[in-house]
Amino acid sequence: MLYTGALVVALFAVAPMRAQTTMTLKTAPSGQVTSYTTTSMTFVPVDSTNLSYTVTIPTGYNLRMNAGNATTAGSSANQAQIALFDASTALTSTWIYAYSYWVPWALTWVIPGNGASHTIQLEYRANNSAYEAAIPYFTTQAQGTVAPVMTFLMAPTS
Repeated sequence: MLYTGALVVALFAVAPMRAQTTMTLKTAPSGQVTSYTTTSMTFVPVDSTNLSYTVTIPTGYNLRMNAGNATTAGSSANQAQIALFDASTALTSTWIYAYSYWVPWALTWVIPGNGASHTIQLEYRANNSAYEAAIPYFTTQAQGTVAPVMTFLMAPTS
């Protein structure tokens, strides 16, 4: 009589288990017709539906996030601040000093896994409520295609 249970256990013991790596992309919807703008001096989500990602990061994994592929401007001599948030905590941010010019930007951050749920959002604010901070959404060939994009890569820690 052949005992297959020992063979299966032996195969699992020698065969390396491959950890799962996942990637997610979040971007403004194809139906978006206007740029994102705010005059708020406190951080507000750029697009809480399309530029937000809720995920549980298992212990032993890292979540790497990138936001960019967009430009930002402040009207007049205004400044805009863009940030990646985990719930109500700012992870990283950058100030855009613009005088009616579109300035490119990018943000990157890594969250180590702790088995908890995280909601990551792209947020922005103006430094003066008299002026508007804007993140454009251009989709015509004349304007070029410019839209905010967030990418997420979850992989085992090495």
